Amino acid sequence: MEGHRSVIRYILLLVLCLLAMIGSILESAARELAGAAAAEPRWELFAEHLRLAQHHLGGITGEFTADDLLGEIFS
Repeated sequence: MEGHRSVIRYILLLVLCLLAMIGSILESAARELAGAAAAEPRWELFAEHLRLAQHHLGGITGEFTADDLLGEIFS
């Protein structure tokens, strides 16, 4: 039973680390977007931050491709 608890703790720690990483990436994307209002937009950096967040979130929730995302946006 203790082995199962250790595995569950490890998985929860891994998920928390991934969520922290995603939060950090999304904060970077928000800074890029906020900077776009004050200066020349850097859309390629904003898009890269969102792509990284999507990639890491897909590692937690399952694969979600760019085509899936575009389908959700334009549906």
